[in-house]
Amino acid sequence: MRNIKFRLWFKKRKIMQISGICVGTGINGQYIINAEGRDWEGVITWIYEKKLSRSSLDDFMIMQYTGLKDINDKEIFEGDILKSKNLKGYGVVEYVEDKSCFMVKSPMNDNCFMGDLDNIEILGNIYKNPELLKETKKEKNKREIKFRVFDKKRKRILTDGICVGFGMNGYYIIDADDRDLEGDITWIYGENFVRIPLDNFIVMQNTGLKDVNGKEIFEGDIVKSQNMSNNGVVEYIEDKACFMVKESMTESHFMWDLNDIEVIGNVCENPELKEQK
Repeated sequence: MRNIKFRLWFKKRKIMQISGICVGTGINGQYIINAEGRDWEGVITWIYEKKLSRSSLDDFMIMQYTGLKDINDKEIFEGDILKSKNLKGYGVVEYVEDKSCFMVKSPMNDNCFMGDLDNIEILGNIYKNPELLKETKKEKNKREIKFRVFDKKRKRILTDGICVGFGMNGYYIIDADDRDLEGDITWIYGENFVRIPLDNFIVMQNTGLKDVNGKEIFEGDIVKSQNMSNNGVVEYIEDKACFMVKESMTESHFMWDLNDIEVIGNVCENPELKEQK
């Protein structure tokens, strides 16, 4: 499983929380859960959910880990302010949905792909260190962060309500829409809560893009395009901080370079489609 982590900025309290933050989307919209903020019975804490919280989603800023580290071995998240020998001045890390990539936006440069930058160093982030910005950074509209999970034993995909995160006990996978009569949610995987190994699940994130039929494109989807000779698989490439389509062992494509992408299946339910042309 790739490194899926989030951190959360509380605007009112001016604090950043990292460990245990799980994020997903379900029938009640965006979910934010603190998997490590538990009571004595082990029930976890909702930070935000439309029907359970009095706070507005606008009170929080969610930032995802890109999968990359800077020259000081510090993990690079959305919202980080950084410098690089390839940049004039500074840049800010953002997820650009129409590119399905984390990119560096700079007032003195064109948008840069993170994989193209050398000697990246984090200077701070836009919430704790706004003084590092030469101009006021406007808040972006929040993107929808959504996951699905394939249960290998039951041979089924779970979609609505899947929340994923990382903390002191490793990875967390939660089905926030599957609740008991008291409203407590279901752990799919959490080291101290279930005995089912993490290897029993495949986690796939939504890229933010849709295919020619308006279908959301996830990691693990098998797609075809007029630009490809063979079917390809959507994968997250960490050293590029980008979702790409892998057509073969030696050939991968940026998703925005492909015309008329169509989802024809996924690697969990339709593995035979990977080999078809």
